[in-house]
Amino acid sequence: MIDLVSLGEMMLRLSPPKHERLRRAAALDVRACGAQFNLAANFAALGKHSLFLSQLPDNELGHLARSLGQSYGVDMSQVQLGDTPKIGLVFVEFSLAPRRQVHLYDRQGSAASRISPADFAWSEILQGAHFAHTDGIFPALGAGPRQAALAFLKAARECGCTASFDVNFRESLWPPDDALALYRQALLLKAAGWAARRTANTSATMVRTYGSMTAKSEGMLMALICSQT
Repeated sequence: MIDLVSLGEMMLRLSPPKHERLRRAAALDVRACGAQFNLAANFAALGKHSLFLSQLPDNELGHLARSLGQSYGVDMSQVQLGDTPKIGLVFVEFSLAPRRQVHLYDRQGSAASRISPADFAWSEILQGAHFAHTDGIFPALGAGPRQAALAFLKAARECGCTASFDVNFRESLWPPDDALALYRQALLLKAAGWAARRTANTSATMVRTYGSMTAKSEGMLMALICSQT
């Protein structure tokens, strides 16, 4: 029995050790990361069967990422190794106060951004699973991931899974209007309840027009996170 199926992008995080600055780094620690993968790893840490769906490059970095996922106890059997040679990378500087943390992303054109709805047998994979999860970062990677995320959520509902969708809006990845259109489809909220609002602090912040920052609609669990990174 699968407790969780999570769809998204697995990345590699490269960070200088001991709070060193990236501009002075002579070595980088490598870790697996990615919001959708992190959830699968946390489920596995709790002793649950978590299955991750993604694409990785069929090269040394792709094999490294898959091995790291397996080391966390995540079922990586459905992760595909493709011809696209790139894996998403994020360089992180874990700064000490008063310096802010630094995040530098290099993910455009990654293997996961090439995922399309036809790449996975959604219903076969999701049959019998308890939870199905994806978020607002993955569909922001391109048209293919956008349609794949919707196909995944549709199949999850048809298979009787409890589907969860973490909005996790990233302004750096796509415009608010595009994100809102996807959220309305993903969450099946006919009276959308979402708005894009300009504020003094950020050029575009996703806000709920009605109170609470979590909701449940037609078997869908939802969370709201906003970020400019």
